[in-house]
Amino acid sequence: MLLPAVAVAAQPERISLGTATEWAIDDGAAYTSLNELLENEDRLDWKASEDAGLAFGFTTQPYWYRFSVGPVDSTMSHRFLHISEPLLNELDIYVLHGDRLQARFALGNDHPFHARPVEHHQFVVPVSLSEEETTRFYVRVRTSGSMHFEPVLWQAQAFAEHARQEAIISGLYYGIMLAMFFYNLFLYFVVRDRSYLYYIGFVAAFTLFIGSLYGDTYQYLWPSAVAWNEVSVTFTVAVTGVMVLLFSSTFLRLRQLWPAMYRFFMALLVISLLLSGLSFVIDYSLSIRLNSLQGMLIMVTMLTVGFWMWARGHSHARYFALAWFAVVVGTSALALNRWGVLPGNALFANGARIGAVLEVLLLSFALGDRINQERAARFQAQQEVLASSRRVQEAQKALLAAKETANRELERRVNERTRELETALQKLEVMNRQLENTSNTDQLTGLHNRHFFVEKFHKEYQRAFRHREPISVLLMDIDHFKYFNDTHGHLAGDECLKEVAKAISGLISRPGDIVARFGGEEFIMVLAGTGMEGARVVAERVRASVAGLVLELGGHSVQVTTSVGVATLVPDSVQASESLIQAADESLYAAKAQGRNRVCCYPLSVN
Repeated sequence: MLLPAVAVAAQPERISLGTATEWAIDDGAAYTSLNELLENEDRLDWKASEDAGLAFGFTTQPYWYRFSVGPVDSTMSHRFLHISEPLLNELDIYVLHGDRLQARFALGNDHPFHARPVEHHQFVVPVSLSEEETTRFYVRVRTSGSMHFEPVLWQAQAFAEHARQEAIISGLYYGIMLAMFFYNLFLYFVVRDRSYLYYIGFVAAFTLFIGSLYGDTYQYLWPSAVAWNEVSVTFTVAVTGVMVLLFSSTFLRLRQLWPAMYRFFMALLVISLLLSGLSFVIDYSLSIRLNSLQGMLIMVTMLTVGFWMWARGHSHARYFALAWFAVVVGTSALALNRWGVLPGNALFANGARIGAVLEVLLLSFALGDRINQERAARFQAQQEVLASSRRVQEAQKALLAAKETANRELERRVNERTRELETALQKLEVMNRQLENTSNTDQLTGLHNRHFFVEKFHKEYQRAFRHREPISVLLMDIDHFKYFNDTHGHLAGDECLKEVAKAISGLISRPGDIVARFGGEEFIMVLAGTGMEGARVVAERVRASVAGLVLELGGHSVQVTTSVGVATLVPDSVQASESLIQAADESLYAAKAQGRNRVCCYPLSVN
C-alpha cells in the first residue's frame, strides 16, 4: 500500500513525523513481524494521526505505526529516528527503501540497555533515507504502561545539541536532588529530628522514581537488570508514597492537630506498603494503574491538607502547601505535554522534574522554618527559665542577708522587694496595654485598624446571633480620593483621612459600636442591636458630617464627600459574618454607581 510521503525540500534539523503517521491496533497480537503485517496490511483498520504525538493511555495491546519520507538529497540521507517515550517494552522498527528491507531494530525495555544502537535514555536509531525511492517506516510497539508515540527525524549535529541540552537539564536536576539529600542527611545527624529522616527517604525514593520515569536509571544504574527495570517505576512510586505519608503526618503534627486526618494518612500508608510489595507479584499493567490512582489520591490529599492547615493559621504548613502545588502543576504540565495539549518544549517536557525540584526545595524550607520556630520557642523558654532562676537566686541572697541582720530587716526587705515586683508588674501591664492599643490602632487616623475590627466584629456578630438581635455594618469610602491625592499630594490626602476619621468617630457613643479604618480611604462601622432604619439614619449623619468638612489647602477650600453602603442582618448562623460585610460592600458600590455622596442600603434599590 502506498503511503503519502513527507517531502523534505530543504535540510531541516528536526522533522516531526507524527502528523504523517498512520496507526492501527494489532488486536490479539496477530502480526508480530513485518512479513505477517505486509501480507495482511489491508485487513487492519488504519487511522491517520492529526497530532505530532499519539497518546492512547494505558493499554497492553500492540500498535503498528507507518509513515514514509520521500526521496532526499544526499546531504540529508543520514538521520536519527527518535522515539521520545522511554517506557516501551517492545519497539520493533523496520526501514524499507521502496519494497526492500534496509534495516531492522529490535529495541524496548524487554532488552538490555546496551543492545540499543545509540546509548540514550529514550529510543534513538540511525537510519538511512533513500535518495531515489520513498523510505517507508513500519514500527510495532507494545507496552504495559501508557502508549505514547512521537517519531522525529533528527540531523546528527542537531540531535547531539538536543542531547547535550537534555544532559545539562538532567545534571542540574540530579545535582540539586543529591545536594538536598546530603544536606538534609547532615541536618538529621545534627538535630536528630525524625522528620528529616523521612524527608531524605522521600527525596531518595522520589529521585529514583523520576529517574525511572525518564529512563535515566535504566541507562546509568541498572542497564542489564531487565526484570528489575520493569518494576522499578511502580516500586519507587509506591515507596515514595510511603515516605511522603510518614514525613507529612510527622511534619504537620497530624496526630495532635488533626487525629481524623492522621488515621486517614495511616490507611493510605498501609495501601502504599501493600502496593510496594505487590509490584513484584502482580502484572505491571495492573500495578501501574493502581499506583497511578494511589499517587493522584495522595497528591490531592496533600494539597488539600496543606492549604486547609495554612488557612487555619498553621504557619508551618505554608511551604508544604506550595510544595505540593508545584508538584501538581509540574506533573499536570508533563501529562498535558504527553497528550499534546501543551507544546513539546523543554519546559513542559521536564514538568515533573521542575515540580520535583521545587517541591524538595520548598519542603526543605518548611523543615527549616519549623526548626527555627521551635528553636525560637525553646530559646524564649530558656530565657524565661534563666530570668526566673536569676530572680530566685537574688531572692535567696536577699533572704540570707536579711537573716544575718535581723528578722525586722528581713521583713523590710521582703516588703521592699514585693513593692518593687508589684511596680514592675504594673509597668509591664501598662506597657502591654499600650502595645495592645498600638497594635489595634491605625497610626494615621487614630481609629481602630482592620485587625482590631475583625476581632471585635466577630464577637459582636456572635453576640447578635445568641440574642437574635440585628447588627448593621456601614462601609464608607471617600469619593474621588485618588484624584484628591494626585491633585493635592499625599500629605493633603493624609490630612483628609484624619479629618474624615474625626468626623465619623464623633458620631458613635455606645460601647458595642465600632468604627475602624478598613483600608486606604475606606472606613467601616458596626452598629450592634441596630436595625436598618437606625443604621440608615446613622449613615446619613456620617455622609452629612463628612460633606460638611471644608479643607483649606494652599489657599483653596476643598470639600470632601463620602459614599456609604449599609447592610443589616439578624444572624441565623455564626458562619455568615463575611456575607454581611459583602452586602455592605455591594451597597457601597451601588452608592458609587448612583453618583456618590449618598447612602445605599442592602437589598439594593436603584435611584
